[in-house]
Order: sequence, then C-alpha cells, then structure tokens
Amino acid sequence: MKKIILLNFTVLIYVVISSFSWGNLVKVNSNESFKVANQNKVKTINGFNLSYSEIINSIDTKKKTIIIFSVSWCGPCKILKTKLENIASVDISKHEIIYVICDTDKKGERSSDGMPSPEMGKVLEKMGQGYWPFILLFKSGEKVPVSKFPVIESVKDSCPDKLFFERIMDFFKDDVVCQ
Repeated sequence: MKKIILLNFTVLIYVVISSFSWGNLVKVNSNESFKVANQNKVKTINGFNLSYSEIINSIDTKKKTIIIFSVSWCGPCKILKTKLENIASVDISKHEIIYVICDTDKKGERSSDGMPSPEMGKVLEKMGQGYWPFILLFKSGEKVPVSKFPVIESVKDSCPDKLFFERIMDFFKDDVVCQ
C-alpha cells in the first residue's frame, strides 16, 4: 500500500512539473503550495469594432512591439499566444505583445462570418496578409512595422521557412527581422 501511495505521489509531482515551467510558479504560503503566476505578457484586444490606427496608437513606443492579428477560430494563433505567454525570456518591461482578435467585438460576440470587419479586412489585405495569424513587428519608437508575415505570394518574404515563434524571438533578442 505504501508503494502505491508513493507511486501516485511521484506521478502527481511529475505531472505538476511537466505542466508548468518553474518560472511560472510562485510560492503562495509557508506550506509549500504553488499556483501559476499571472504574467499578463500578452495584451488581448477584441478588435472587430476598432480601426487599424486605433490599434497602432495603443502601442507603447518605448518597447519593441509585436501585434498578432487573429480570429477566434484559429488554432495556430492560440498556440502561438500560449507559447508567448509562457516563455520566460519575454521581458514585459522591454517588449509588448498585442493579440488582436479581429472577429470578436468588445462584448465578446463573434462576427457572423468569423472574419474581421470589412474595414480591417481591407487594411490587412492591403498590407499583404496571407493567412492567420498575421504578425507585425515594431521597433521601439516606431509605429510603422519593420516586418510582417505571413504574406501573400505576390509580397516577397525573405525567410518563409522560418517558424513564426522563432522570428518573434529573434526580433526580441537581437532585433533580427526578415525583410
């Protein structure tokens, strides 16, 4: 019986360690209990009723900024957001991540077709948006993106094979952007 209890406790500890990175755990009281810390690394905006300029004007120009345009049904968008929320090397005092859900309004209601407003759709199309997520990178002090991806075939992308997450982390770490 003792072996079964010890085995169950060991499995429980393994599951807890596997589920969280230590950087997201904080001690909350003296009996060694832990909880996940809310890092608020990703600022989420319901952007259906917002204009592109309203979103750009929300950028903190003192920080490197990434804006991820998404729709609520996009699985890869959600995975990218979760990865960025959980990465320890993102310093929110130097970096800003804005996640714009383009098909959902401020009340949380989705557009009937699951797509952005016609105005936002036109702006993103004009910028060469290829598919979701559409990502813009802004250097500190700038409100014009230094890089955007993925883009449609008619817009040149110098590093199409590099993963979105890698491109974002290269930008945060070394100011490297694919042009």
